[in-house]
Amino acid sequence: MKKIGYDEALAAESKASEAIFNAWYNEKDQKKIFETVVDSISAAFLVEGYPAELGAKMDEWKSKAKQLGIGEKTLKKFADFAAWKTGWEKGKQHYESVWND
Repeated sequence: MKKIGYDEALAAESKASEAIFNAWYNEKDQKKIFETVVDSISAAFLVEGYPAELGAKMDEWKSKAKQLGIGEKTLKKFADFAAWKTGWEKGKQHYESVWND
């Protein structure tokens, strides 16, 4: 872990994740939360502890993008979130498999 600088990377990503946590817990506007998450997730990829419902809510808000006024530029950035979500889901499945063994 030292060789790849994991601790430093995690510290930087933890700092970047503050925007996501602040938006999630303090912002009421769904569009602003969505925008903050897609703008921040690529810099906060390693952080654990995001709300369990984050993936479902982001998918829901993406499906209502037009209604919420979410622009194309932001929707293109959703790919970063989708990559994070896939990794999170696969990691969870792997952990569950190991735990069951």
